[in-house]
Amino acid sequence: QGCLIPCRQDCIVAEFAPWSECSKTCGNGLQHRTRHVVAPPQFGGSACPNLTEFQICQSSPCAAEESLYSLNVGPWSACSVPHSRQIRQARKRGKNKDKEKDREKAVRDPEARELIKKKRNRNRQNRQENKYWDIQIGYQTREVTCTHRNGKTAALSFCKQDKLPITFQSCVITKECQVSEWSEWTPCSKTCFDMTTPKGNRTRSRTIKQLPVGSERECPQLEETEQCVSQGDGVAPCITYGWRTTEWTE
Repeated sequence: QGCLIPCRQDCIVAEFAPWSECSKTCGNGLQHRTRHVVAPPQFGGSACPNLTEFQICQSSPCAAEESLYSLNVGPWSACSVPHSRQIRQARKRGKNKDKEKDREKAVRDPEARELIKKKRNRNRQNRQENKYWDIQIGYQTREVTCTHRNGKTAALSFCKQDKLPITFQSCVITKECQVSEWSEWTPCSKTCFDMTTPKGNRTRSRTIKQLPVGSERECPQLEETEQCVSQGDGVAPCITYGWRTTEWTE
């Protein structure tokens, strides 16, 4: 049967925005620039590169007391969806369902009720067909602290700078490929029994349940083939053919 082979698509990102101002007005500081995802990778495409870059920036030398404190920027956390957002979305979906039921009850015309029902079923089918293609946007955070020369954490105001590095940004939730369980093996292509002739083949398959998003790992093999020999009481022996010669004529 025919099938649709998805095309590999690498991650596409926008150009970097201009560099931010230096985090310090004197001495060594940090500045950053960001870019966003235009299209996430699909079907085994290359993963997205870093969306934020940092570099050290140097301003005029600081007074002696400035060197007492330094700004420390921690790594980004894993990309995740806030729990409160999931609750709000679930509540919103519940309210929308109640509103749909109320609207349907308010419509007394049988034809109008049928049209509303068909539209709702069509929307539900579209959501089911497209749910594996949705891009889920989450967030990630990092810690920015000001540290005294003695190692103790101080208020950020002691680290003199015009603008602190960002501590919150959006990100694409990574989804690994998910596949179904293997199907049953197909019947052996060789339907008779004979160990002297080549073996037959049988196959089994599985389907993709979740396409990978932002993951470098591709989906595993979806079809397996192995050799087989039909055996059992109901399997007839294979018909064999051979040459037979007669005596030469006079």
